[in-house]
Amino acid sequence: MTDGSPDDTSAHLAAALLDSAPDCVLEVTPDLTIRYVNATAHHLGVAPGGRLGDTLTGPLWDEVAALCRRVLSGGEAGVADLLHPVEHTPLSVRAFPCRTGVGLFMRSLGPNDPPSAEHRRKMAEAQLEALFANAPAGFSFFDRDLRFVRVNPWLADINGLPIADHIGRTKRELLPELVDKIAPVIKQVFATGQGVPLTEMHGRTAAQPGVDRDWMVGFFPVIVDGEVVYVGCVVTEITALRAAERERGELAETLERERRLLRTAMEHLPIGVVVAQGPDGRIVLRNDEAERLLGHPLTEMAVAMVEPQILGGIHADGRPFEAADYPLYQSLRDGDTVHGAEIAYRRGDGRVTTFSVNAAPIQGGAGRPSLAVAAFHDISHRKAMEDALRRAKEEAERADLAKSRFLAAASHDLRQPIQSLFFFAEALRSHLDGSEGEAKLAHLHRGLDALKGLLDSLLDVSRLDANMVEPQITVFDLDDLFDEVEAAYATIARDKGLTLTVARGCGLVRSDRTLLGRIVRNLVENALRYTAEGSITVECGPSGEERLRIAVADTGIGIPPEHIGRIWEEFHQVGNPERARERGLGLGLAIVRRLSTLLDHPVTVESRAGAGSRFSVDVPVVAPADVDPAGPAEEPAAAPDAAAGRDRLALVVDDDAIVLMGIEALLQDWGFRVVTADSGDAALAQLEALGTAPDLVIADYRLRAGEVGTATMRRIFARWGARPAVILTGETSVDCQAEVAALGVGLVHKPVTPRQLRDAIDRQSAGR
Repeated sequence: MTDGSPDDTSAHLAAALLDSAPDCVLEVTPDLTIRYVNATAHHLGVAPGGRLGDTLTGPLWDEVAALCRRVLSGGEAGVADLLHPVEHTPLSVRAFPCRTGVGLFMRSLGPNDPPSAEHRRKMAEAQLEALFANAPAGFSFFDRDLRFVRVNPWLADINGLPIADHIGRTKRELLPELVDKIAPVIKQVFATGQGVPLTEMHGRTAAQPGVDRDWMVGFFPVIVDGEVVYVGCVVTEITALRAAERERGELAETLERERRLLRTAMEHLPIGVVVAQGPDGRIVLRNDEAERLLGHPLTEMAVAMVEPQILGGIHADGRPFEAADYPLYQSLRDGDTVHGAEIAYRRGDGRVTTFSVNAAPIQGGAGRPSLAVAAFHDISHRKAMEDALRRAKEEAERADLAKSRFLAAASHDLRQPIQSLFFFAEALRSHLDGSEGEAKLAHLHRGLDALKGLLDSLLDVSRLDANMVEPQITVFDLDDLFDEVEAAYATIARDKGLTLTVARGCGLVRSDRTLLGRIVRNLVENALRYTAEGSITVECGPSGEERLRIAVADTGIGIPPEHIGRIWEEFHQVGNPERARERGLGLGLAIVRRLSTLLDHPVTVESRAGAGSRFSVDVPVVAPADVDPAGPAEEPAAAPDAAAGRDRLALVVDDDAIVLMGIEALLQDWGFRVVTADSGDAALAQLEALGTAPDLVIADYRLRAGEVGTATMRRIFARWGARPAVILTGETSVDCQAEVAALGVGLVHKPVTPRQLRDAIDRQSAGR
């Protein structure tokens, strides 16, 4: 305790006040020994007698010791901002000289206390340094001699030089290409103390030699005590930006050029083009041709906005199109691509036309169509031509059918009396006496045979057109066929003073012997008709690896070029304007062409007017090793039975009385009992009256009142069962031949010789 003097009392009061203060209060002697601490200082672990830098060490106390030395040496107060070692909060330390050394006040700054000026200065400096080092822009400072004082890493990268290589060196040394642009501006800032706004500059640096680059550059003064001591420079690289802008500009120019090109092309296209935008189908682009074709404007219209009762697409049944029926809408909604859709369309003027439409989607985001384009053109003219061609084809087919019907009818009407002539000529034979009558009868038979040959050619064409000829393909030796040809025509050629030469040793072929023989015979007959002198040659030779070429060559009148394509037509003849009968009807080559197509044996012709002709047929050839040497044995043809008709009943039905009489006489000569009738009803009535069934039925196909012989045969078969039957007719129609084939009876076309009729009867009798 004190003695109660005033000094002691003041000292106690001062100590009490210092102990209650929130600040740490210390008294430090000149040798940095702690002489006094207040109660707050005890929280820092400080006690009197300790010494700074000795017993009290660490970052805090080292800084406090340094501050005390500065105060002791300078005799002036000092301030330091330090870090509280316990609370880790800022400490503001104030030191001032006193009588015994240095007095210290240490105040802890909480989170809500404003920082000290020193602390703020240091924080600002740290922030500036961080910005200077890490900012995405170049910074540099120049002195009045234009020397680099400081640069940051970014600017060093721009210049392509390390930071150390900049310091103390001039702009001209490092950037000679840019100095003339930058130096005047720096001098201006030194002179005026005013910054210069960002300016665009272009040039090259060591970072990318030879490459032009672009920067935005700004200049600002650094002023100390009212004087400009440095000029700062900030640089931002904009090379990529300017390149992108140039590319964008070029792209914009390209797009504009292509847009103009597209628009020009669209306007000059001879088709309509329409582009619609999703999702509502609004039309965003069209050419004038589209509006001209449609006959109404398309501006600001959507696909679904057309008035269906006024204009637009029409279904085949007359119903107007819905929006979903248009190809453009289908492409926009479903992403479908449409090709060549034909649409009937009612134009704005009410006229209906036909368009061919193509439509395709243009994909947008998320794989959905954002646009769709349709191109269309008017095909009304083409459709009209197609309709005209169809009508012409139908008319030609009707004309061809009419021709065939005319031929069939004419053939039927001609065959009826000729058939009578055959039968009666044969009946005359037993009534003739002497050679003179026999000779005249022979002449009559030859005339009838020639007439029959002409009618048979007409029949062949009809049968081929009706597809009633079924090829029977076999393998046979061509020499056998050539032997028959030579035997048939050698005498005729010799009588005309011509030389006929037929090749031998041609080998085996695969074909229908009868039909191929008909082709060769027709070609030889054609050569005989049109060759007045010289020769006719039937040749053979290889045509490729698997075919044999049969050629018939002559030294006749030849074929003019304008007739080459027409010689295969019915009734077309070269050099026969007067239609001389000895040159035939002009059907021989027509039959050759049809048979060659049926057999797949290509036929060709080479000819020059006045120099003869050469017709060739290519036939499949067969190697001998591919043929069974034994082969199937052929059954000998059965000889006709002269007494085949004895005691047999024959029914003859024909509405021509003369033909009926001729057949009756012929059958009676063959030993048949004969019943005749002119209709189906009359035939059945006579059979019922006799009470017996016929052993043979012979009937004409075309009877009176639309009745046909096949119907009469069906009635007889239904009553007495199927039996030998022959249709003897002059009818050559397709219907007749098909119906006879379906019934399964024989068919013989008038005029027929007695021998041919007998053969037909024998075939039917053998098959029942």
